[in-house]
Amino acid sequence: MTMGLRALFLITGFICANSLSFGYQNLGILKGTIINKENQSLADAIVRVTSTGQATLTDGQGVFALKNVPTGKQTLVFQFPGYDSVEREFAVKPGLNPLGTITLDLVNTSLEIVIRGSLAEGQARALNQQRLANNIKNIVAADQIGTFPDTNAAEATQRIPGVNIARDQGEGRYVQIRGTESRLNQTSINGEPVPAPEGDLRTVALDVVPLEMLEAIEVTKAVTADMDGDAVGGSVNLRLRKAPRERTMAVTAEAGYNELSEEPISGGSFLYGEQFQDGKYGLVTTFSFEETDRGNDNFEAEWDDGLPEELEQRDYAVNRERIGAHVAFDYNPSPDVELEFNGSYSQFDDQEFRHRVKHVIEDGELERELKDRYETQSITTLQTRGEVITGNMGLFQFSANYSYARESEPGRLDSEFKQEDVIFAPNYAHSPLDPDNIQPNPTNQDLAAFEFDKITQEENFTNDEHLTVKASYEWPIVFGDHMAQFKVGGKYRAKEKTRDNNAIEWESDEDLVLSDFLDSGYSRSGFLSGRYDMGRFQGREQVRDILDRFATESEIDYEADAADYQLEEDLYAGYFMATLELGEKWMILPGLRFERFDTEYTGYQVLFDDEGDYQATTAVPGENDEDILLPNLHVKYRVSDRTQVRFAQTRTYARANVYDQVPYRLILEEDSEIEEGNPDLDITLAWNTDIMVEHYFEGGGVLTAGLFYKDLEDYIYIFNTDESFNGEEFEVTRPLNGPAAELTGLELAFQKTFKNGFGFYLNYTYADSEAGFQDREGTILPGQTENLGNLALIYEREGLSVRVSGNLHGEYISEIGDDADEDIWVDEHFQIDLNASYTHDRFKVFLELVNLNDEPVLLYEGNRNQPIQYEEFGFWGRLGLKYDF
Repeated sequence: MTMGLRALFLITGFICANSLSFGYQNLGILKGTIINKENQSLADAIVRVTSTGQATLTDGQGVFALKNVPTGKQTLVFQFPGYDSVEREFAVKPGLNPLGTITLDLVNTSLEIVIRGSLAEGQARALNQQRLANNIKNIVAADQIGTFPDTNAAEATQRIPGVNIARDQGEGRYVQIRGTESRLNQTSINGEPVPAPEGDLRTVALDVVPLEMLEAIEVTKAVTADMDGDAVGGSVNLRLRKAPRERTMAVTAEAGYNELSEEPISGGSFLYGEQFQDGKYGLVTTFSFEETDRGNDNFEAEWDDGLPEELEQRDYAVNRERIGAHVAFDYNPSPDVELEFNGSYSQFDDQEFRHRVKHVIEDGELERELKDRYETQSITTLQTRGEVITGNMGLFQFSANYSYARESEPGRLDSEFKQEDVIFAPNYAHSPLDPDNIQPNPTNQDLAAFEFDKITQEENFTNDEHLTVKASYEWPIVFGDHMAQFKVGGKYRAKEKTRDNNAIEWESDEDLVLSDFLDSGYSRSGFLSGRYDMGRFQGREQVRDILDRFATESEIDYEADAADYQLEEDLYAGYFMATLELGEKWMILPGLRFERFDTEYTGYQVLFDDEGDYQATTAVPGENDEDILLPNLHVKYRVSDRTQVRFAQTRTYARANVYDQVPYRLILEEDSEIEEGNPDLDITLAWNTDIMVEHYFEGGGVLTAGLFYKDLEDYIYIFNTDESFNGEEFEVTRPLNGPAAELTGLELAFQKTFKNGFGFYLNYTYADSEAGFQDREGTILPGQTENLGNLALIYEREGLSVRVSGNLHGEYISEIGDDADEDIWVDEHFQIDLNASYTHDRFKVFLELVNLNDEPVLLYEGNRNQPIQYEEFGFWGRLGLKYDF
């Protein structure tokens, strides 16, 4: 047993033994329901005991259960934004105390329109959850998510303070929190981390998950001991829907249009849920689908000494289908027992056709390539959870989880025709280079001179599987007029992840030229706003005809062997934490968590000799064991009923990307290059300090200001070094731990809807970092952007809701180079979106427009005069109808 685990057991045992001297017979449970004057339940209303500071929220049906309240006379306060607070005194007895129904009145009639709007209700519920939380987090409820034109979970998180997203084909994919790269953040569903479909990463691409199955999105920025510790930037938790108290059924249908591709969008969803036998049973199910044909005009370049040596134009035509399904069943056999069974399935299909023209200027070559790739990513989760109130007022919670992620890429075909001896007359040869208009100008391009080069056929599969069990027990202790809640818990997770990539290259003995295999239906003369003409390309069916009739020579591409691996990993975790309610003002929450990883890898060494010929593939085992002790402290001080100050000091970590730790090695003796993984990588550890001030307005809304600081050690970079191999000097590329790094930031947020129906949603984050890398000083962390923010102008009145929003992220480094001139930067991005809806009776009509300003994506190397990737997507939009039965 490790010293960290032994210390945790000793602390837990000491607390448990001493707690036996305190009786539980003087504690009660208060249960009731909060409604408004129209007999509508108020979800996420606050219920607080004034003497002890204990508080809870009502559930989706307005029902609350406040446990472990000291017996005797107690004063309770009931609150919901926009409603008059109610204060009542109750005589609390041991055991269950039914309080009946508490009715809240609107503050005044002028607020009625504001509070009853979907935006204000969703905002109020989310802010109450945020306000009552013991740690620093942001919450977006389902009905609030719908007020932005977002189609997946990644895009919804970008509206939260301090959150940025990385995009793919114009859609959000990876989440970055508070200036940290996505590797430093965690993604979970119902509180349990989910596996990643992609082979290189632990990070989950959230474009797989549709929004319709979600009840809320939580972004935690300071974790507690009962949460997994791999959250240096923060943790994104996707809460699945639960059964509503009243019968709910809704159908949505939508249609839309993509400007660039001039292709349609279609989609729809179904929701059904209700409870039976006075809440003893509950059921909810959702289903959603979306199909879109997206386009992407792309320009890419490689640079040498300030001039482009390779230029590419890429035309993407992408068909995407997103399917999501979720079902949850609740069973509450008694007031002391709650059980839940739920499952979810998300699938993301991506059919990509990429036409690429590659100008290899230094070699005098032109290449025309067609990529035909169909990829499917899926995530499946199954979960059983339960909680039991024990006879001594303790709470026992348990869960068992199975989750499975898969990425499959069967039958990928990349075909290539090449013309040699091309004469280029680039427009920068005799005049200053214009980075916005780089023209290679091949003077003797001829489709009949493009000769068939090869077809590469690939079969790529990744599987990631988690099996998790965890349990916890918490119990109350009364210290005079103060209340403490102690909690201990443990967790075990088994993880298996594999990747199997295979590639074959096909050539032909016959002389095949492009002009005989053209796609008659392809033409893109207005490419990139008319700056380029893509010309003619081989067609999909013509490529398959070549493969069937003319491809006579095949060779296995053994480099794909280096991408294969098998991983088995066991996680053991235990924790102790205490929530101390010191009267109405103070809450203090110390905690200690211990985690241990036992990981075994199998990677592969692939050797090519000095003639470039394949020699051998050899399995290479590796292992890595890590013990991590994670203390944390959270303090909340209630300055007044609506203002509070938070402080947090936490210890968190981030593990390396999966493939970075695999002991693979690719040896290219002809090029004197080696690329390899590193199973001995240390985890990245961080001390995090957070201070946050929050003020919640009476009519709904919030104003917050906070500072955060992160001190990171053993940050992971990709290093290039010159080393001796078999007596020769090779350039070796591998991930290594670098020196310490620091990240500092300021976070501001303001949300408010006024009596006239107008409102604002504003947030801004400033971040600064300092890191060292391979004899370089003064660089910044990958993913850290200096400026990040959202601005939304809102109008909501009499069923009409309109929101115009802008999302900004500043420039940031995505890859660290050998020096500043080789750093890869993502340029700043400001996107304008619009959401409008009108609700009448059971009908809701909505309009969503995305990227109205046609904001491109730009990546550059060193400076903006060296663009390496430029993408245009145009705008896209949807018009839909929702009907509530």
